[in-house]
This record gives sequence, C-alpha cells and structure tokens, in this order.
Amino acid sequence: MGFAELKSAAVAWQTLHNLKEIKIGTVSGYVNTAEFDQMAAKGELRIDAAGSDTANLLKLNGGRISLAVIDKNVMYYLLATEKKLAKAKNNIQFNNKMLEDKKLYICFKKNDKGKKLVSAFNAALKQVNVQEIMNKYFSAEH
Repeated sequence: MGFAELKSAAVAWQTLHNLKEIKIGTVSGYVNTAEFDQMAAKGELRIDAAGSDTANLLKLNGGRISLAVIDKNVMYYLLATEKKLAKAKNNIQFNNKMLEDKKLYICFKKNDKGKKLVSAFNAALKQVNVQEIMNKYFSAEH
C-alpha cells in the first residue's frame, strides 16, 4: 500500500508528517495504516475521501488531489482495465515510497473439511507463479 501520484508532480516524503500540506485522497470506509488513520482522524492530514479507488484516480488525474492512498496492484489493475481511466493511465505512477506492505490471508475452519481445503489450496498455490502472472499482465500497460 502506498500512494498514486502524477508523474509530472512526484512527491518526495520520508514520514507522514511531510505530507501535512498535501491533499490526499482516501476511500471512505477503507483502513489504511494505523499512523495514517490516526493522523487523518486528528486532522493532521488533509484528506479528501471518495467512494472508490477509481474516483480517487480520476481526482488525481484532474489535479484535485496530489496523492491517493491505494494498493499498487489495484492501481495498475484499474489503470489497465477501467475505461474511465484511459486518459489517466499515462499520467499516473506509484510513488516510490511504500506506506505499508499489507499481507493477505485466507482462513479455513479448523475441521476436517478445512484441513482438506488448506491442503488443496497450498498444492495449487505451489503451481502458480503469481509474480510472473502479474508481470505479464501489467507489462502491456506499463
């Protein structure tokens, strides 16, 4: 998780305190990082909430915000697939500093069926090179 930004207006920052004067797009109801959400709640960050990541990318492209909090893969996926963002995809990039490396988890019930599902999932996952698929999918667009 990090920030989408305009290629023509990249933002250099070291800590969130460096971003106090910058208008940052968020998605209503999304959890970001603990520090980011605490600072936003205290009014220490200039937040402009939207209903979706797509709306934030459109606001970013239109110059209404300077950064948009987003997952890097979600950003590239939306830029590659959303027709609304066709004009924006060449203008937007992912900021080179991450907010947080969020982990994804899958849960199964602790019973016999759950154990079988875990085994099947793990076996299938070993056969998939996720990074290769992502690189191939996004290389045509970026």
